[in-house]
This record gives sequence, structure tokens and C-alpha cells, in this order.
Amino acid sequence: MRKLLLVLGVGLFIAGGAWWLQAAQSRTARPVSTGAGTSSAPMLQTTNPPAVAAPTITPNIITVNTPTQVVATVHIPESTVTGVNLLRLNSNGSSTVVAQMVDNGQNGDATAGDKNFTARLTLNEPQAGEVRFQVSAAFRGVLRRVLSTVVVIEIWQRAIQNNFGITVIYPPQWTLQQATSLLRLQRPGLSADSSVEYAGDILIFVDANPTSLSFTDFYSQHDGGTLLRYAKVIRPTLNGFRIERTTGEAGSTFIVPLNGRFIRIEDIGAPSIAETVSRLIKSI
Repeated sequence: MRKLLLVLGVGLFIAGGAWWLQAAQSRTARPVSTGAGTSSAPMLQTTNPPAVAAPTITPNIITVNTPTQVVATVHIPESTVTGVNLLRLNSNGSSTVVAQMVDNGQNGDATAGDKNFTARLTLNEPQAGEVRFQVSAAFRGVLRRVLSTVVVIEIWQRAIQNNFGITVIYPPQWTLQQATSLLRLQRPGLSADSSVEYAGDILIFVDANPTSLSFTDFYSQHDGGTLLRYAKVIRPTLNGFRIERTTGEAGSTFIVPLNGRFIRIEDIGAPSIAETVSRLIKSI
């Protein structure tokens, strides 16, 4: 009789354990609704990591050995973002966090809460070349930080020209040559023969204006009025004028009024570089 009761007790214990285990499994494997009905099998919910746009960095050209404050901004609309860093990419492939990007209306950030994350830092680069930056953002529920594409800041060279009374800022690996009446910028890969002009050269002249004539009056007389005679379009730039010609030499001419002189910058095939040089040129 005792043996029979013992066998019955063990059987009931095993059956009860099996029932409890099945009930627990049914609770933990509850199906996930898909919106079109209920699946009979459990499903894992996954979320694709959001993309991070490339940051905007201003200015994107700085001068060698010149401390310059730059501002980096990136728009991240996702509410799940938990932290944003600005990275500087090193030559060995590693990266360094150089600033935390914030959306709190401080440290260069214009408006708190507008989803524009901002960092402000000072760069002082010892040699011409480039610096590369990238944004790293963390999101709630995403295991790894998300990286943006890389943005490049160029570091341009600086040359003080005492004979001409100007400082010229120009791209890395370009060369600057001085002749009697002009300066010549040559793009990389061209011959160093200063007596020959090549496509891509940028010629810089300093035209004295002792009587303080206006731009139009001065160049109506200078060199017989040649510059304006063949002008197709004259339009203002940030610090002067841009002239596009109908005939004669190809390219544009940029005129920058500077301390009683006109700095005349003639482009021979590199208009964007010539315009940037004209924007950065200054007196000694």
C-alpha cells in the first residue's frame, strides 16, 4: 500500500511539473501582433539604425599656423538620439573625440531643441593639407554608434608679399612665384617655368589707385579700358567684383579694392580657386 501511494505521488508531481513548465512557456512566448493578425509563432522586433547626415563645418578653409574658430553642425531629427560627438580622423586610421555636439543653445548652438547639434572648437594647424571630421551619434535601442560621412577642412598656405603689400592665401601644393609686376599661382603638376602661362594659373596684379577712383572709372582708363571693353558680365562678390569676358583670354577676373589699390586676380582655368583666393587676400 505504501509503495502504491509513493508511485501515485511521484506521478502526480511529474505531471504537475510538466503542466507548470508548459504554462510558463506559453506566457513567455506570447505572440507579437503584426497589425494584420496574430502570429502563432513568436517574432523578434528589430529597428534599423537611423542614418546621420554629414556635418556642416564653417569655415571649411583655414590658414596654416593661424588659430581659427570653426563651428560644426549636424541635423538629427530622431528623438531617440542620446549623444552626439565630433570626431577627428587621424592619419593612422583611428579617430579622436574633439568635441561633444549639443542642442542646448550653448557653445555655438543657435537654438535649443531644434534638432541641430553644434560644436565649436579652435584649430591651429602647423602645416598645409587637410583635416577630416566625422559625426558619431548614439541612439536608444541601437547597440553601436552611427557614423556620418567624412567632411574635409582644407588648410591653405600663406605668403606675405612685402613688395606688393599683400598676404596671399592659397591651396596646399600650389606654388607661388613672384615676377616684376605680378604674382603667379600655379596648380600642382605644372612646370615651374615662370615665363610660361599654363591653364590653371592664377595671375595676381596690384593696380595702384592714387586718386581713389571708383572701380568703373579706374578700369575705364587703366590699360586703355581693355578690361571693361570685353566684359560680358560684371557682378559683385563678397569683397569686390567678378568680370566675365566675351573675347580675349578665357576665364574670369576678380577685382578686390584694398587700401587705395585694386587687386586684380585673373583666372586661367581654375575659377573656384581664383574666387576663393580673391576672398582671402588681404593687406599685410
